[in-house]
Amino acid sequence: MDTIEQQIVLTDDPDLVEVIENSFFGREGYSLKKVSSGPEAFKFIEEEAPVLAILSLGMEKFGGEECFRMVKKDPFLCLLPVVLVSSNSPWDLKKCKDAGCDNVVIRPIDSWTLISMCCQLLHIVGRASPRRRVSIPVHWGPKEDGAQSGTIVDINSGGMFIHTDNYLPPDKIINLRFTLSEVGRTVCCQGKVAWINHPEWIKSMELPAGMGICFCSISEMDRTAVQAYLQRKKAG
Repeated sequence: MDTIEQQIVLTDDPDLVEVIENSFFGREGYSLKKVSSGPEAFKFIEEEAPVLAILSLGMEKFGGEECFRMVKKDPFLCLLPVVLVSSNSPWDLKKCKDAGCDNVVIRPIDSWTLISMCCQLLHIVGRASPRRRVSIPVHWGPKEDGAQSGTIVDINSGGMFIHTDNYLPPDKIINLRFTLSEVGRTVCCQGKVAWINHPEWIKSMELPAGMGICFCSISEMDRTAVQAYLQRKKAG
């Protein structure tokens, strides 16, 4: 039986294209459509029904944030997952926020952040990078003081699972603080709730009650610390 080709439309940006082409998306049956302008991106989305759109704010004619608005206003297209690629300038970040898009990757593009976010949006499990089982105390919460506490029970470069009896809804942004003693680093970053393992509706029997978290804002030094920690766990 013929398989249906899964298409990803993305801005024809060298850094962005390189990350996607070098990932499993570029190797395993995904067709990549590169576009230069907002109208070209929207036309392709309308006609070809891709599974994912990765669009930058700096496209010709109009940017990814306007394309996102058009997609979400269309009842036939509104379920399409869209990732916006933005600079770290307050003006560009405001464009993303005003458009209503929470799935934002900041330049310079971090490959693990982008691929992990795409995996989460497409409900692809275990492809961003290997997870390591751990037991690390974590403070978390919507505010910087991290009022709640829990335990990280697995972690990779793209996110973690927190064992906790307190929950927040999917897509909620939270602040995280945890210490990787093996590499001498306390990590302070932001994550987004990707899914919940609630006692009354267990999604994964292998994990306790808690929340799956995708990193959405993490410094390069903290990312490097997580990666170094994962390498040590692998070697051990």
